[in-house]
Amino acid sequence: MEMSFFSQFLALMLAVCGVVGIPMPVAIPPLPDEPALTRVVPADAIGFLCWNGTAVADPKSSNLTERLAAEPEVRAMLAKLRNGLVDLAKDEDKELPAQLLSTLFSALEHPGCVFMRKFGPRPVVEGGIVVRFGTESAGATSLLTALGEVIGRRGGTPHEDLVIDGVTFHSMGTDQEHAFLGWAEVDGWVALAMGKETPTQIVAGLRNRDQGIDGNADYARLAPACQVARPSTKAFLDLNKLRSTIANFLPDTTGLDAVIAALGLKGAAAIASQSGLEGNGFCQRLRLLAPAHDGLLGALGGEPLSQDELLHIPLDAQIAGAVRIDGRKLETALLGLTSVLAGEDLTPEYNREFVAEFPSHLGGVRWHEDLLDQLGGQLTLWNSPAQGGLLFTGLSALMPLRDGKAFAASMAKMMDAVHREMPSKGDLRQNGERVRRNGGFLETLQHGQATIHWLDILDDDFFVAPSWSVVGDHLCASLLPQALKATIDALPPNPDQSLARLPAINKRGNATAMFCWNAKDLVAMGYPLLLPVLKSASYEWLREGMMFDLADVPQVRSLLPHLGREVMLWEPTEQGYAYSRNGTLPAFDPLALGIVGCMAGMFAEMF
Repeated sequence: MEMSFFSQFLALMLAVCGVVGIPMPVAIPPLPDEPALTRVVPADAIGFLCWNGTAVADPKSSNLTERLAAEPEVRAMLAKLRNGLVDLAKDEDKELPAQLLSTLFSALEHPGCVFMRKFGPRPVVEGGIVVRFGTESAGATSLLTALGEVIGRRGGTPHEDLVIDGVTFHSMGTDQEHAFLGWAEVDGWVALAMGKETPTQIVAGLRNRDQGIDGNADYARLAPACQVARPSTKAFLDLNKLRSTIANFLPDTTGLDAVIAALGLKGAAAIASQSGLEGNGFCQRLRLLAPAHDGLLGALGGEPLSQDELLHIPLDAQIAGAVRIDGRKLETALLGLTSVLAGEDLTPEYNREFVAEFPSHLGGVRWHEDLLDQLGGQLTLWNSPAQGGLLFTGLSALMPLRDGKAFAASMAKMMDAVHREMPSKGDLRQNGERVRRNGGFLETLQHGQATIHWLDILDDDFFVAPSWSVVGDHLCASLLPQALKATIDALPPNPDQSLARLPAINKRGNATAMFCWNAKDLVAMGYPLLLPVLKSASYEWLREGMMFDLADVPQVRSLLPHLGREVMLWEPTEQGYAYSRNGTLPAFDPLALGIVGCMAGMFAEMF
């Protein structure tokens, strides 16, 4: 099935968001930190996510992220999107969904928290949502009352109201086969409680009679390292409790434990994160308590990133990344993970069918001794406009080699063997044959002293031409021959024209992985493409009743002055691993998104 341009662009945008983060339009800038948000979370909770609510943005702030949130066109777009979604639900004659959506948007603008303490076979569910609506609680209580009426129509023997310390939690009518579900107003807060034990915790936390999750040893250990100056969100997940929760639904946990071990999470206890404003931008910090440093995560560790290798990244690079890789460890980890997923040990078959057969198919070159063991341990990649890359089309990569001459000789043997099976277009012409569509050809060209090999796949959907060469003590590769030529011409690197000299990259600590992208450049380049795509797609949502037009999207100059480079770092620590992201674009951190997904699934079980 052919994809439309819009579908392809949307798929690309989703892929990009998966790497750079899902935009977070709430709690920016955040209200002052609210201690009650963590006190309502039980110390033995599986996990929680809290947000500090949204303050009025200062257009004169020194923080670029806050100034972005203060842009009138940005604020107007978010308001139009919100109203359009609510109106869409109303236009479909679904008053309750529209009320639910409106209350959800309102809740995200106020300090709030969602947590889960227990989850198992019915009726084992304990969790809650607590939001400080203050004087604006009428809409939330009206919605909860309406939801209670809907749930009560299902029949059965409903739970009775619960009174805790003078606070009445109004039962929403779930029957005795389900957990208690009720709501209450507590000192300006609106609370939704699941499970009969939850109301007691909520009231005690709001009235400062229980320290809540702050009394959890793992959270107390991780939270200080995650702290940001002006937190917007906080999140925590107890991995041991999560594993026990999942185990409740499995007949056998052998497979689950094997996957955990293969990923490098055996013995991992907890993970915590915070996101918010700091310095002149937006910051995320995440800490994973997993001291074993083995499995797949352990294979992507080792020594810190090499400055000498990072110097190859051009200063104008729009995207750039680097990761430490131990070839043998990574091979073992991937084999372990695939074996677990397949349900059998694939190592003997891999050694027999691939490693042992490799020389017979590729000119006698051995997979381990001549190739994998020769890799130097750090993969560095980038896309540079000056080297011919648009967004990602000029993506280039370098890998240092332990013995460049030996590796080049092995590469030459392999290419001779491949060439016998995959001729060039010139070979076909010499034999009197014509080039056919969907054919694959191995081409070779000389660029200075370097021999470049590249694949030419004559297929309409294959728009790149993977190219590679051994140059000195490096294996070089690009998605296009032109970018590879530019990469070769830039050797050796000029430190004064390298991205590595920027403070955000240079002050990376002991990071073993790094990803950086220039939001200002990419938005400036991609925005003119995005607007026509949105115009073409607008008919679909307008037809459904969502009143949001192309003209509601901000002009690019409302965005560019507040954008910069976004830098993500991954670092092994004594306790486990540390992840950080610094830039100007507010985005949900990976843990917050994961918790939202888990909680949504758990809440669905209530009904």
